[in-house]
Amino acid sequence: MKRASDGSGAVRGWIAFVVAALCAALIGVALALQHADRASNPAAVAPVLVAPTTTTSVAYFARPGANGTKVLTETVDPLSLAVPDSWTAPAADPLTLPGVLDQFATQAPALAGVLQDEGQVEQKAAIRLFAYQPASPSAFVSVISFSSPTTKPFTAASIAAIVALAKKKTSSIAVTGVQLAVGEVLQLNSSAVVQKQAVVVEILVLVAAGRTMQIEMVAETNVAQVPPVFAQIEASLRIS
Repeated sequence: MKRASDGSGAVRGWIAFVVAALCAALIGVALALQHADRASNPAAVAPVLVAPTTTTSVAYFARPGANGTKVLTETVDPLSLAVPDSWTAPAADPLTLPGVLDQFATQAPALAGVLQDEGQVEQKAAIRLFAYQPASPSAFVSVISFSSPTTKPFTAASIAAIVALAKKKTSSIAVTGVQLAVGEVLQLNSSAVVQKQAVVVEILVLVAAGRTMQIEMVAETNVAQVPPVFAQIEASLRIS
């Protein structure tokens, strides 16, 4: 993972750079899929903001999971994941979630820029799931998705084409493919130092059940590596 040094404008500058690079990577996904699988609908991968706003008061049907976790089943996609039982899982209600994000940002200043971007996504599309650890080291996971009925799931070949293209387009984000229990996913990783606090970002892109899902994990860390909770969330992903 690449790191940016702290300094004036580091928060917004880093966030803007990551978002721009992510957009470039997702455009690369579409192009690579077009070459790797002519029968797919690659254009459906990129436009995350087409998802309709959904109001809900349901907190993801939380139920006890293994090893001190709780399983959250997202209300729109057939997707479930597990987070530590101590994490808070507010309802993905566009009327109330922005206030939750603002409050969380005051508790975790190093994540404030990322949380502001999450709030903007919620205004334009819909966050399908959001869960977070408010105590230091703070962390959160969010899920954004949209319907893509003609887009085929990733394969090893399409992932390899995406990774090869991404290497030519960005050096700030590590792009790889990962085989999880839920299927082949595209994984994007980056990191930065914000207000003298190391912050890591991991985004998984999953195509399944006629939908494209973006699982974003962000965390403060005291070591230069992805925190174990990311791997725990990755392994827990299921399509129900």
